[in-house]
Amino acid sequence: MRKKAKDREQKKKLWVHEKMTYSSKVSAKHTSLLRELETEDQEERAEQLRSFHEQVAWKLAMTRGRKDQFQMHCQPSSL
Repeated sequence: MRKKAKDREQKKKLWVHEKMTYSSKVSAKHTSLLRELETEDQEERAEQLRSFHEQVAWKLAMTRGRKDQFQMHCQPSSL
C-alpha cells in the first residue's frame, strides 16, 4: 500500500503531459518484453549461423585434404 501512496504523491507533483496512464504503462512493459525476446532470438540465430559456418569450413578443409591425397595417389609415376 505504501508504494501506491508514494506513486500517487509523485504523480500529484508531475505535469499532465509527464504522467503515464495505465494503458501506456502496460504498452511500455509489453514493448520492452518484445525487445528482450527479439534480442535473445537474434543472439540464438547468430550462434546457429556461427556454428554452421564452422561446420562448413571444417567440411571443406577435410574434403580438400582428401581430394589432394587422392590426386597424389592416382598420378602416374614418371620414370
